[in-house]
Amino acid sequence: MIAEVRDALEQVARDDDLDHAPAVIHAIARGARAAGREVLTLDDLTTIADELGWPP
Repeated sequence: MIAEVRDALEQVARDDDLDHAPAVIHAIARGARAAGREVLTLDDLTTIADELGWPP
């Protein structure tokens, strides 16, 4: 899950725009489903962001 989210966030950072915001949302959702989760909590998202060092 972290790798997919990292790739999507890096794409957003490279482009410096929100055109790829849906890619970030979809990457998080795919990762959650792969982990057997239907939803992620704010704590989950905070943990992902912390692990990825986001925001840079």
